[in-house]
Amino acid sequence: MKEHPLCVLIIPSLASGHLRASLEQEAQNQGWSYVAAGRSLDDDVISPHTLIVSESVSAFKGFPAQCVTIVHTDPDSVVELFWQMDPVERRYLVGRASIFLAEAEALAREGARVVRNPADLHLGAPFRPISLHKVPSDHPMGVLEMFDELPCRPGCVTSWPPTLFRYTSAPTGATGAVGDIELVGPPRALVFGPYIHLPTGSWHLALDIHIEVEDTPISLTMEWGDHFDSPACPVRFKNSGLYRLDFLANLDASRPAELRVSIPSASLHGRLRILGASVSYVGSSNLDISN
Repeated sequence: MKEHPLCVLIIPSLASGHLRASLEQEAQNQGWSYVAAGRSLDDDVISPHTLIVSESVSAFKGFPAQCVTIVHTDPDSVVELFWQMDPVERRYLVGRASIFLAEAEALAREGARVVRNPADLHLGAPFRPISLHKVPSDHPMGVLEMFDELPCRPGCVTSWPPTLFRYTSAPTGATGAVGDIELVGPPRALVFGPYIHLPTGSWHLALDIHIEVEDTPISLTMEWGDHFDSPACPVRFKNSGLYRLDFLANLDASRPAELRVSIPSASLHGRLRILGASVSYVGSSNLDISN
């Protein structure tokens, strides 16, 4: 049976730089080759006594998933790293962070070993345990909790605040908060995003809203699912009040998920407030979107 090198996938985080340095030093201590890979490698030119480290799943495409150890960290630490590298609003960096987490989750499903921070990383003989230092985020968001465990468990629920979504207009009134939307105006998109990559499978979204209706009903179009291909669902509101809207969609980890709320025709009245949403992983079965 052909021997394979040891492969370590590091999910980029506040602690990943320290870990890379520790792995390289340990490889040198044991006389092993150390390869920092940024792309796919040809396993025919890699000797068994090689430690391959990468932040990219594609670097390990030529090796069985069982050869890969995933060093898993706090999802908030991943977002924090990207924010320190490019300090803009965090909600715009969550989607970028989710790509790395979703790719790692898919590899874990294939059989890769997962080591969760904080712990000692045991790669096996001849390597000594390597300490994994947890560096907590200074600004935890908690919106990527579906990646707390790899692979993702059915029933996992994550809350998304209204600030995570994007809006086509400013809040209504001087005291309006993010998520408050004036419906008066032409047909248009009202809410979209958050463009987060989720583990492959069926995902339930529960959207909490408050809507103000006057004399005539208000119709909105809701879409939940693949950012590039989401079936539209019309929803008609006859009365003001609080509503919870439930949707179900099949998602692929390679494509971002989106909630989109639009008003399909001109309106002379009405207000909408997005109160938040929660997403829960149903499982890997094939299910169609429904309302």
